[in-house]
Amino acid sequence: CRGDDTLFALLVIGTRLVTIVQPSNPSSQLHTSDLHLIMTFVGRQPGLLTNELWFPVCLPRFDSSGFLYAYTSCLDPVHTGLSIVLISGNNSTE
Repeated sequence: CRGDDTLFALLVIGTRLVTIVQPSNPSSQLHTSDLHLIMTFVGRQPGLLTNELWFPVCLPRFDSSGFLYAYTSCLDPVHTGLSIVLISGNNSTE
């Protein structure tokens, strides 16, 4: 997920949001229900602490006609379980 393709960036611990980076324009921001979908899916993935994950995700309030792509990686698997989630419209990991 290249920096110029990233639409949203989140830091999460389990199902708790630590911080989010998103556009300042309200019409381009994540809706609460879409954020809840991301948090529930990512927070319930047991493999996240030891693996990077790359998966398509439909966020119906953002755009119900297509998919975005989420990259997740655990930054601190031993102590906090702090993970980063990068969401992009690009389906390539390059």
